[in-house]
Amino acid sequence: MSLSTIAHNLGLSVTTVSRALGGFNDVAAATRARVEAEARRIGYQPNQAARIGLGDIHRAANPGATVAEFVEVQTGAILSEDDIERLEDMYGRS
Repeated sequence: MSLSTIAHNLGLSVTTVSRALGGFNDVAAATRARVEAEARRIGYQPNQAARIGLGDIHRAANPGATVAEFVEVQTGAILSEDDIERLEDMYGRS
């Protein structure tokens, strides 16, 4: 089961469900309770790989490589200079 399943079942956005389960304080208590109850009902388990940041995965798997190089190898994408700059701003150069 996924966040999108919970969101669909409750008529909420995936972002709201994610923030509710993540403990963010901008989600109403009643909404959080509904999301948590639905997560228990369907047996939702968070995907641990998705919870770690891309930068952490990259650094653990590819010491010395840049995040952009990691993304290109993993996805087969050819990144533009703007994409590379954005990734480096978000995750650091290496």
